[in-house]
Amino acid sequence: MKKLLVLCTSMALAVALAGCATTNNVEKPSQSPDVTSTPTESAAISSTETPEVTGIPGSFMKDIQLGVAKFGMDDASAEGAPDGAEYRWGADRMWSFPNTNISLDYSIRADSDRQLISGSFGATWDGVVDNDVFCDAAETYLSFIATMPYDTADQQVAKQWVIDNMDNVEGEKFATTTIGDATFSLYGAKTEHGIPSSYWLKISNKE
Repeated sequence: MKKLLVLCTSMALAVALAGCATTNNVEKPSQSPDVTSTPTESAAISSTETPEVTGIPGSFMKDIQLGVAKFGMDDASAEGAPDGAEYRWGADRMWSFPNTNISLDYSIRADSDRQLISGSFGATWDGVVDNDVFCDAAETYLSFIATMPYDTADQQVAKQWVIDNMDNVEGEKFATTTIGDATFSLYGAKTEHGIPSSYWLKISNKE
């Protein structure tokens, strides 16, 4: 992917920080309690059937929030979420470049220990014909995010996996890999003229 020297000063910090952080597969995309049970027994059954969802061991929301803040997304909020996840954050930021605007965003969900259950990180643009700046910015952002720390992480492998697969994803054709306790999935979309228009990276606890 061609690297341009026209990335603006506001993105230079993110590019520098991206240096701090594979397997490769391409894919096409309750039991009811006994009515005769006592209230205590029913509660025990219900508790067994709906265990708390847990996140990737050793992943901490603060690390991810500090990472996206370096790309201008420091507007974080916490709120209740379903399935045992007590915390959810999300934000986006528009970057202006010569001849194009690029939007970066993220949405993450954590367990009660603030470990990542799932996260989605995206990059989109306004559809200008010259898209080299967009592709460079998307690669910088998503490969940096892939270096998030957790107990069984291999940051360099994860970063390189994103870089290697940016050209291989479109529509139903996406790339996925598992590194330690985390599963990474990379998606992409193109305009009707075959120009990359968006990329997004999903990270979750391995199945």
